[in-house]
Amino acid sequence: MPNLFLEKSIEIAKPAIDVWQAFVNPSLSRKTGGEYVSDWSAGSPITWKDADGTARMNGKILKLEAGKLLKHNVFRDVDGASTLSSVITYELRGRQDGKTTLLARESFAEPAEDKPFSESAAAWDARLEKLKDAVESAVS
Repeated sequence: MPNLFLEKSIEIAKPAIDVWQAFVNPSLSRKTGGEYVSDWSAGSPITWKDADGTARMNGKILKLEAGKLLKHNVFRDVDGASTLSSVITYELRGRQDGKTTLLARESFAEPAEDKPFSESAAAWDARLEKLKDAVESAVS
């Protein structure tokens, strides 16, 4: 069976607007291991830089609804050419109890082999746990 997408979710004990800050507020996102760099409008470039400032992901924002949805693509350089690697979507579902369910989906441009797919799944789990910890420990 081809590994075409990964889907993960996590419950965070904060309202969606607080969870959103983990994407757009560099001081909070750094607590997750890096930061997004963008002007936060659809069609704009977006980069993920790790803690030492190295760009690890480059793409373009495809859709954005502040506090609700971030969808962007990811490009990789292959032999000097930039090719589509995947599309990542984060959906924040605020609940009446003040908590948020964060859904993350990565749709791959090409099917992933089993080992890299498993490694990606584990990396997503770790990333979402870091995000949850950062948001829940932040002072509102």
